[in-house]
Amino acid sequence: MKSGIIVADRSIRPYAEDIALQNLDGERLIDRQIREMGQFVEEIVLVTDNPMAFLPVVGPDIRVVTVFHKNKGLLGAIHAGFSLASHPLIWLVSCDIPALSSQAAAAMKERLQQTCHKAVVPIIRNTPKPLYGMYRRQPTLKAVCAFIEQRKPVSFYECFQSLEWLGMDEMELQRYGADSLFYRRYPDDMLYKPL
Repeated sequence: MKSGIIVADRSIRPYAEDIALQNLDGERLIDRQIREMGQFVEEIVLVTDNPMAFLPVVGPDIRVVTVFHKNKGLLGAIHAGFSLASHPLIWLVSCDIPALSSQAAAAMKERLQQTCHKAVVPIIRNTPKPLYGMYRRQPTLKAVCAFIEQRKPVSFYECFQSLEWLGMDEMELQRYGADSLFYRRYPDDMLYKPL
């Protein structure tokens, strides 16, 4: 069973909630993500530092949670989501990706279950994208907790690099049916920037 976590917290971008609530082609970005993610996972957790912006617009079946470790940036948001998710596999995404692909998630899940790795993430232009990955909940949460306990500034990317992870390139994910723009970030369109 799988949980989906959408991070809509200012640790991603200063205006994360504005981006998530942006209307694209007649549908809010967050609604588009929930619809696509809901085709693949049994539970969706939305992590935000402003729950009042989302509670009136997402359905009652979406768990809206806040960050416990507020001074830990994205690592704190990831900790909140992974701590409160119910299932052993997690599809983790940021709130600024309008073209989520349940096909890409299914491909990453299949690859994760075939290996002993802790995460499988897309490789876009030779750069791993940990905020679109499939994770094993327990070992990832354990690594995140260890980094939080260090009491020094640490990025989620550093924590991610400490995991045993595997990458899947764009072409491989497209063979599973993922759209060629499945990792396009809004409003950057085709700009791929490491987080």
